[in-house]
Amino acid sequence: LTEPGSIALAYAEGIFEAGGELVGTLKEGRRRTHTLRVGEGATLARLQMSGFSILTSVAGGGAALRVVVSPTLPTCTNQSTTIMDIEVRGLDPTADYWNSGIEIYDEWNSSVKGCVVKGLDDATEPFDAGYGISFFRCNDCRATENYIYHVQHGFYQFTEVPSYGDGVFVSDNRIVGVGYGIINNSIVATAHVGYSNNHVNAYKAGIVLSNVCYTPVSGNLIFKTHLSTQADWAGIQVTGTANNNAVFGNNISQPGVPAGVLTSFGVFTNEARNTISHNHFTNTLGT
Repeated sequence: LTEPGSIALAYAEGIFEAGGELVGTLKEGRRRTHTLRVGEGATLARLQMSGFSILTSVAGGGAALRVVVSPTLPTCTNQSTTIMDIEVRGLDPTADYWNSGIEIYDEWNSSVKGCVVKGLDDATEPFDAGYGISFFRCNDCRATENYIYHVQHGFYQFTEVPSYGDGVFVSDNRIVGVGYGIINNSIVATAHVGYSNNHVNAYKAGIVLSNVCYTPVSGNLIFKTHLSTQADWAGIQVTGTANNNAVFGNNISQPGVPAGVLTSFGVFTNEARNTISHNHFTNTLGT
């Protein structure tokens, strides 16, 4: 315990329980270890975690919080995990960091809200911390009102299984000083996911979506980091077999662009079956 309302998950080995609902393994925050794993081999029902810090005193401390459901379920209406107001960072932000912040696997109806994930105090890309918040094969899950700083991938989504990745909604997040802001890197189609009202400041690209369909991308404020020299930077990139998506009402800008870097794109897509309208571009090539 570090202070009232805060838990530093480090230097211990044993079973961690909270309110009779959370059972996992607490391990020392060494490189390639995972501090907290819950749900493997057990059934989670309306699991809630809130109001504590997960800290590390090493450079590259594995994943801070990982929630895994096993066995996976083909459908579910009564199971979910809510993660709120959790802080993930290094004890010394100039030297210590987690490789990954919060990871959710094979969940339904879950939410990550109001959390803060902070990587190492890097000034430039590539960032030492790899990931902020990640969803793997999650259905109907939400990431809202989170704060993510100084990681290579702010929000990351992936699935390789059809129909295990639909309905994810990412909104009202502040993702600043990162390599990529929001990435859906799925290799199969994900349907009716949504990305709205996020503030992104990124070196490599703002929002990168692969194989999404029937998805709105709207109301986002996206900046290219003024130090970035990435020539093919895109504010929003929609590629692969992405189709029937609506990209509208976004503000995309690259202020203070370095000399000679003139090929940044506002919105880029290789698929004709997407609607792009009513976006505002500053200092980019538009669409």
